[in-house]
Amino acid sequence: MVGLRRILARRKDEFAIAVVTAVVVCAIGVEQGIILAIVVSILDIIRRQYQPKDFVVGTTDIDNPSFLKAEPGAQSEPGLVVFRYDAQLFYANANSFVDDIQRVIEGAPDPVRWLVLDASTLDDVDYSAGISLGGLLDYLEARGVVLALARADSGLLDTLQIYGLRPRIPDDRTFANLSDALDAFHRSTADA
Repeated sequence: MVGLRRILARRKDEFAIAVVTAVVVCAIGVEQGIILAIVVSILDIIRRQYQPKDFVVGTTDIDNPSFLKAEPGAQSEPGLVVFRYDAQLFYANANSFVDDIQRVIEGAPDPVRWLVLDASTLDDVDYSAGISLGGLLDYLEARGVVLALARADSGLLDTLQIYGLRPRIPDDRTFANLSDALDAFHRSTADA
């Protein structure tokens, strides 16, 4: 019972799965309960991929960044949006990803000069999402917004190369961490 209370306090969706599984195990049988738990867990994973959380990362303390809801009016600093999307990009969520970024850029209090994509959670981009990402690059270029990647792994960079997008995000706009990306942004604004 203590375990269920702990789950309820931390993850209500997982609590619901645990309760439904327990009821099915008691009412119908262990095998059916296990099968149901697997099916419901897979559906929960799919739900989270279709409706991921996205954030504008606050940069006042880069060692302890804040995570603001990605909505118009949010920005990391004047002229900068650091955007984090907590899911892989694939056909079902790619348009939402692009739309969310465009809404944040268009609703920012200051004209956005740089968009830093915190790619720490993006380890894969499927073909349809690659096309959407290309459209996002077109949008950013038309608005004069620099796209930079922070914390992208080599697999993501290889995928962007396959899709022909990597040349549009040069090495001097690809950073191992957010601190380096912020430093580059600050240097670019000092030069302007």
